[in-house]
Amino acid sequence: MGIRSLLILGYDAFFDGPKPEDRLELVRHIPKNAILAEILGLNYRIRPTTKLHDNTTPELQIDLIDYFLPIPLTSALNAKVKAIFSSIVRRQRSVIFDRPSCLFATEEILASDIPYEIDGFEMAKRENWEAIFKYLLLVNDEITTIKEEKDDANINFEVINPKLLPLNAVTIEEDFYSVPYRSYRLLKFIEAIPEIGDELISYLRETYDMNIEEFSKFIVQVYYGNSTQKEIIGFHYQVPEEEQAKFEKLSKRIITEEPSKLIGIRKAPFIQTAPNRFMLADQSFLVAKAYGQFLNDFWFDHLKKCRDENGQNRFNYQDYRSHFGQFFESYLRDIFEGAFKDKKHFNLLLFDDLKFETPQGQIELSDVYLRNGNKVLVGEVKSSSIYDKEKFGGDIETLYKGDRNKFFKDFGVDQAVKHILDINKHIKHLDPGYEHVGSKQIYPCIVVNDPALLTPLMADVFNKRFQELLKDQDLGDLHVKPLAVIGVNDLERLEFELDRKPALIWNLLRTNSTQQMIPPFYNTTNRHVTGRRYPERIKDFYKRILPE
Repeated sequence: MGIRSLLILGYDAFFDGPKPEDRLELVRHIPKNAILAEILGLNYRIRPTTKLHDNTTPELQIDLIDYFLPIPLTSALNAKVKAIFSSIVRRQRSVIFDRPSCLFATEEILASDIPYEIDGFEMAKRENWEAIFKYLLLVNDEITTIKEEKDDANINFEVINPKLLPLNAVTIEEDFYSVPYRSYRLLKFIEAIPEIGDELISYLRETYDMNIEEFSKFIVQVYYGNSTQKEIIGFHYQVPEEEQAKFEKLSKRIITEEPSKLIGIRKAPFIQTAPNRFMLADQSFLVAKAYGQFLNDFWFDHLKKCRDENGQNRFNYQDYRSHFGQFFESYLRDIFEGAFKDKKHFNLLLFDDLKFETPQGQIELSDVYLRNGNKVLVGEVKSSSIYDKEKFGGDIETLYKGDRNKFFKDFGVDQAVKHILDINKHIKHLDPGYEHVGSKQIYPCIVVNDPALLTPLMADVFNKRFQELLKDQDLGDLHVKPLAVIGVNDLERLEFELDRKPALIWNLLRTNSTQQMIPPFYNTTNRHVTGRRYPERIKDFYKRILPE
């Protein structure tokens, strides 16, 4: 089964007549803290800290209609909305309340000049609830609006992809159990880098008054701290005085005029409402604060400002990203070895193992090579990311920075084609058994770090470019399957299962490659792997930082 689309319903689905021109005017009479409490509570009910997926079920949508259009205050509108929604959802998987809209609305309300408190305000009035409901519908319209093309005949998945990228990027799941461990490994890796490691220790101490172990423990404890609370209040945090300064650091606001980029709540995933009271803006951004967002914060808030005695920059951004690339490779090595090392009939080669000397010099055959009989996985590893300017541009020209070929080359598509041909020519020197298995089934993949590269349309777009490059190649007896784009979070989830059933990798790759539209790999994994189990080193990490 392929990707299932989700229709986000807007204002016109429920109301006739012209739309309000200024959606903020609808809620300007409601205190900012009151609006935020409702939006953040909604966001938490859609994806609480105990869940990996957004809850988009019709049952929850009906519950939320009853919440935001309470009876008897809004009985007539409640009945109308339920009837329309029920009619639509029978034909098309649909939602009124969704997480991307919650995040956009949170950022927009925070940046507005609506006062935090209004004397004499009473929430329990029909006009307040109807105003918030209409505001959320208008936000739905805003986030699903895409730029019109000059020539609608040219519309295809590749054209639509950048238009939907901002919306889709925030829906990608991150495993709340694996990411803190990955973050800890990253911080320990950076700590070992000369000079940068010292700056990391200083940054953590100056910013959070913590060391690496304390910071990792704090993020985990905060994430799980309210998980036993009812979903309707689980996003509220009341903290002891000694913890207040740490939460304030995670609440330090950056006001932005571009709410679609979510910069404010990405940098500050908490919102302070009183000296010891905080609301969680988004649980995924809290975890990212120790990994993806941490990389940005550490560079822009600290390393970029470091100067030598001559006033020159001490650190170079390209070197910084190169260090991260080295970490990413070392982290993936552990996963691949945990899954496939010493498995009978499996031959695994990684990174430096695949460097080969030729008369013309050394070549690298690939980043990942896995063979089991005549089935061969050829993988590229890419730690780079799509930057905000390109991610939120909304069109192909911006996403590709005016150079489509270079975009795909930078993210490993050209390498994937080249390395398939190089392996077929040279791998016999590193894997003698390759020559003796006859016709080969080649499963190419690119392993990525950036969640934006895992959005629903991206895998199919990458495969389209892969097929363009592959079509003129002499493949001989190679049967090359469509390209898969696999996230590090996919591999984290699969390591335990693959360690016990390594042949599962071929079932997943084959299923993923036979879809008419190539889906994101997590889509295939979610349909064929139930439950989540983790290797011992991740369990040991939690035992160490969270002793009983």
